[in-house]
Amino acid sequence: MKTAKISGSSPKTYAAVYDKLRGVDFSTDPGMIAQERSPWAPNLVSGPGGYPEKRPGWRTVGTMEGAVYGLYSGRIGGEDVFLVHSGSTIYRWKPYDPDFAPVSLKTGVKEGYSTGFAYGEKIYILTGAEYLVCGMFGTSGSGTLQIVTAGSLARVPTIVISAGEGGGGTPLEPANLLTDRRKVSYLCTGNEDLLVLPEKRVMTAGLTVRIKNQSTGEWAEKTYSSVSSVSPVSQSTVELRYKEYKNDLNQDEEGLGFSAWYNIHYVKAKGTNWERNAYFTGDMGINTGYGVVWLSNSQKNALWDATGSGVDNLEIEYRKAAEAGKDDLSTLNACDTFGLFENRVFLTGNPDKPAYDWHSGPDDPTYFPDTGYAKVGAGGSAIMGYRAVGSAQAIIKAESRQDASVYLRTAAKLGEETVFSLRQGVSGQGAIAKRAFANILDDPLFLTRNGVYAITSNLVTEERTLAGRSRFLDPRLTREQNLEQAVGCGWNGMYLLSMTDGNVYLLDGKQNKVYLENSITGANYNYEAYHWTDLPATVWMPDGENLFFGTADGRLCRLNTDIQGVEKYNDDGAPVKAARATRVEFCGDFLRYKTMVKKGSGLLLQPYSRASVRVYVRTDKSPARKFFTGALDDYDWQGDELGADFSAWEGSRVVPFKKKVKKWKWIQIIVENDRVNEGFGIYGIIIRHQKLGLV
Repeated sequence: MKTAKISGSSPKTYAAVYDKLRGVDFSTDPGMIAQERSPWAPNLVSGPGGYPEKRPGWRTVGTMEGAVYGLYSGRIGGEDVFLVHSGSTIYRWKPYDPDFAPVSLKTGVKEGYSTGFAYGEKIYILTGAEYLVCGMFGTSGSGTLQIVTAGSLARVPTIVISAGEGGGGTPLEPANLLTDRRKVSYLCTGNEDLLVLPEKRVMTAGLTVRIKNQSTGEWAEKTYSSVSSVSPVSQSTVELRYKEYKNDLNQDEEGLGFSAWYNIHYVKAKGTNWERNAYFTGDMGINTGYGVVWLSNSQKNALWDATGSGVDNLEIEYRKAAEAGKDDLSTLNACDTFGLFENRVFLTGNPDKPAYDWHSGPDDPTYFPDTGYAKVGAGGSAIMGYRAVGSAQAIIKAESRQDASVYLRTAAKLGEETVFSLRQGVSGQGAIAKRAFANILDDPLFLTRNGVYAITSNLVTEERTLAGRSRFLDPRLTREQNLEQAVGCGWNGMYLLSMTDGNVYLLDGKQNKVYLENSITGANYNYEAYHWTDLPATVWMPDGENLFFGTADGRLCRLNTDIQGVEKYNDDGAPVKAARATRVEFCGDFLRYKTMVKKGSGLLLQPYSRASVRVYVRTDKSPARKFFTGALDDYDWQGDELGADFSAWEGSRVVPFKKKVKKWKWIQIIVENDRVNEGFGIYGIIIRHQKLGLV
């Protein structure tokens, strides 16, 4: 009897192909993410075509004595100027000159993170204790780079013009919060005895008078040999104090609290004629309580323009003491956050007034009118930062259950003046980190407790809304410690967010946006995301294609983007540890066993002059081991490495596995490189497998 021959065929072979690789996805289970993303890919970034490759390393280019709290740059005097706030000192630094030793420009600075901006030919810095300005200062033609207080540069405004002997006049400019000095311009005839200032409680020190010469038309500042304050006059000798100027001051106004009467203009002893106040002595006298100035005839008569030309001819500059409860220089010095809008600077962050901000005059960061402030929303919810949104300024506040998280400021012209209006914009996510505000192109981003958000516009209603941008990062990002200390930076089309533990989270604006389901247009999209480790940035400073950062231990560092070749792949001499894992792959059937066949599986890698990889395999049969390394019963990988010298091949490199992995429900491939000065980038992975029996 013949034996029956049973014909058969080999099992069909399938392929799980990983191409068009993109960033990480921490949003869900590693088996549920899209095939092009990775649940674990440290220190990769998008390269040409968006394919993942090892990030550039970084190197130390300078060492300071204290923690680096701020890095700033601007154009001053025709050259690029870079500043470092380290410890309690601000230095000039030349990051592109390795032989330049930082030069101290200001000491005694508050130790803590600062912020700043370049405007015009100056750099302005907010420390939370001072408002500082770096620029070329000194005598004409011989200025030197210095850092001074903004108050020392503050413009002294003329608050009233065309005032008369008894005061009055036309208001012109508000007082400047950066200085206690202000000016009043008078139209005088030469017969005036006293001039009334528009404010009381003024100071004797700093009183200056400028008089217009009637012959030359030039202004001359008068120098007085003595300035005296009026002396108290016994009430028993005074019948009338100030009715000469139609101000009835028979009562002690506004609680000035004088223990004795103060003479203002003339003294009239009972039963006698009016006489000039004998209590004013010297060339000038001032009543500091009521703001009245007396000038001697010898100083004024020959110089005043008494021709009746109708032009102001005398100016008094004086100082006004700060009053309790009112804003002044100390209010602005306590600010630590800024925004730019409509050619003005907005300051906020005063801990005593967290919901307030103050704005400068147009194109003048040294003039902050005392009327230029706003309370934004509820007083207990702090303003965290600003972003430009179309023609408006978005004001983002801290999270609050009682207040909106975003307000919108718009500008309009009222005659020659610009007026600002506020309206509630969005309720929902509030900002958690003041230093995490940045943009990807024109997309304004900020960090919340639930991830990175942007302010968007609804295409139908044009209402502002908030949209998440970091869905692929959020589960890991939001578990970071000290989120409020995160620091954001917009650089090279990306948003970088550094943590205090060396982790950096990236959103890549150079790749296609990932729209949410049913939102193929509009503003509901996320960015491809990446995750870096071992980069200890606490402050950032982009400079074109270059990126600098400072560290908590005083190092000044630079990303190695300027180095060509594989020599850029090291972190201050240490390896950049890069890897990429596939998703947990079920190959379309989680209830069937599979086997990866010996031939047809492998990697397609980017070519480098020097590179190597280690490949690990993980399956459901070995859940306790994250990676397969070393000698395994079923594998002979020549140890645990697949080394390759790619110098002879300029194209992409194929690395076949040539090993079988038997009977698994799911599989994961991890590819790693952690050697100094070696490149690493992946174009694709193929897992060729056969399907076996059901589980």
